[in-house]
Amino acid sequence: GIYNTAGLMNIKGGVVSANNYTKGNGGGVCYGSKSSGYISGISIYGNRVDAGGGGMIIQGGANVTIGYASITGNTAKKTPVGIYLYKATLTMTGGNISGNTALSGGGGIYATDSEPVKLSNVTVSKNSAKTGGGLYMLRTKLIMKDSVISENTTTGSGSGIKAVQEGRCDI
Repeated sequence: GIYNTAGLMNIKGGVVSANNYTKGNGGGVCYGSKSSGYISGISIYGNRVDAGGGGMIIQGGANVTIGYASITGNTAKKTPVGIYLYKATLTMTGGNISGNTALSGGGGIYATDSEPVKLSNVTVSKNSAKTGGGLYMLRTKLIMKDSVISENTTTGSGSGIKAVQEGRCDI
């Protein structure tokens, strides 16, 4: 996939697909420590990772804004799959996160210890995970506007949204 650490990376248009990362996180797009960027008009699909972040991982103080993206059909053997957010910032204004599969938590988005996740005009659907099928917020606030959460599945709790340990939702 695409990996960025400690720099600015803007992606306008294109496809990131069929990447397989067997040694860690971030199969499709990775924004690492202290990086930033803007993404629009991109399709991130069919990526596979053994750990987390099959579609995207945003971590370590990274700050990413997504104007429109389709993040679909990614898989992770462990936790989060669509977007894995760890101690970072994400604003997404348009797009869909769907058909992603994680064996543990967070099929669509898994956010932990992060700044508020802001979603507007985003559809989170048909994702699956052991817990938090659509969205999993761990010590992270979720702010949603004009968005849809539907048809996500889990074998545990929170098929749509699971918020734990001070995770909060403003919808």
